[in-house]
Amino acid sequence: MSNAKQRLNQQVLQKYGWSAAFDKTEDGYWYVDVTVGLHGTHRFVAAESNSMESPKEGVQVTSALALEGLTEYIQREEAKPVQDITHVFPNRIIVKESNEETWNYFWTHKPGVVGIDTEGNQISPPVLLQIATDDYTIIEVPTANRISIHAQRLLDDNSIVKVFCDNFSHRDKTSLGLAIHTNNRDLASKQSTVVDLESMCAERIGPVQVPRGILRIYTLASPELHVRIEKSRASVKRFSFIEQGRMPRLRSISDLSQKEQQYAALDAWITLQAYKK
Repeated sequence: MSNAKQRLNQQVLQKYGWSAAFDKTEDGYWYVDVTVGLHGTHRFVAAESNSMESPKEGVQVTSALALEGLTEYIQREEAKPVQDITHVFPNRIIVKESNEETWNYFWTHKPGVVGIDTEGNQISPPVLLQIATDDYTIIEVPTANRISIHAQRLLDDNSIVKVFCDNFSHRDKTSLGLAIHTNNRDLASKQSTVVDLESMCAERIGPVQVPRGILRIYTLASPELHVRIEKSRASVKRFSFIEQGRMPRLRSISDLSQKEQQYAALDAWITLQAYKK
């Protein structure tokens, strides 16, 4: 039972995006509720109450019970093959460069909701901005130390829902100049014009200590998907080098390979698709 809480957290909750909440019953018995994605919540209750006075011991005991009791669900997840994102979504996304022609089309056929992602978001503006509709993704390389007037107009347009899948520090949003309160529950509401999938997921299936990330969230929202999705870290390495000043900034999307463009476009597109689920 040694460090059962750590094993539950690292080997199960973080890996699959599940959540756990520890507490005591009215009779003083420690329990843990584990929410297994869309498969419901399972409660594991310690057999004794008086012998476990300390919260640490109660958490360890119930964590061990959960690890044993969740075996069927863990085995089901482990049986899923791991596939790269490009194999799960092999269809090429239409990429449009951010320019007057693209934005004129966008505003003429204005969507009600878009998925937004950034690359290199430790600086502002970010290295890259991706805006996805169902039919295409706009990729913008911010120049002159700002995003385009059209991208800014989109952020200011309250008739279009902007969907992000951000980390807990909201780097995507803040790198674009959006003022976000860390505990803003409006980010979890579909009535908001700025929505965050991490916040929505936390509200619906429980908070986590480590961000779930878009691929895990999409998987949780897609029980029909019998794979676990991964994305090569090499796909974002270049953007990290640029934000660190180890490589020059991009001049246009033509500086990106087709593979880099597809990886970037997929992030925003999957964000939109996960929201619509």
